Amino acid sequence: MMLIDPGVPIDQLWERHDYVGHSQFTNTVLDGVPVIKATPDGASGLYTGVDVDVLACPTVRWRWRSDRLQPSADLRATETEDFSGVVFFVFGEPTLLHPHVPTLAYAWTATPVPVGSLIRNPRHPETLVTIKVEGPTTIGVWREETRDLRADYQAAFGQPPKTHLRHIALFSDNDQTQEPSITYYGAITLPDCGMRDP
Repeated sequence: MMLIDPGVPIDQLWERHDYVGHSQFTNTVLDGVPVIKATPDGASGLYTGVDVDVLACPTVRWRWRSDRLQPSADLRATETEDFSGVVFFVFGEPTLLHPHVPTLAYAWTATPVPVGSLIRNPRHPETLVTIKVEGPTTIGVWREETRDLRADYQAAFGQPPKTHLRHIALFSDNDQTQEPSITYYGAITLPDCGMRDP
């Protein structure tokens, strides 16, 4: 298994992108567990490169906890499209001519839809699909997620992935609602079969 370790200093493992403002990502320890603490101040993301053939090895696991959700956030509308907690899985390499590649997002959100719902991004409905995996009822509780990326990709895009998983991203933003949130990201584990150095 490949471990994406939140105890590694952020600048050694992640590449930061600020889209609006400068959200805060910090290495810390919560309940004895190394985590990355994310608090939004605009819209920012941390990206790390991987190379995984999810057709052969689809299972991913991670641990996280959100202590505060943005109550008016709704991922179905551009004017309320903020993430309290989200993990992105990016398939392929964005380029200047093709900046938007198929991406699965798993969100901890107050968006008023049932857990398990697929939400098409209002700006990029063909390439970005979010699955709500946690909501207000699990605030302040550590959650363990296990997902089959191959099955989720099929459900989101109607076909198996044609490219490898190439990036994982953590995002923190409140540029729409201006409401605070706090999310702690623990370790992410990926299968090592079908993997190459990114």
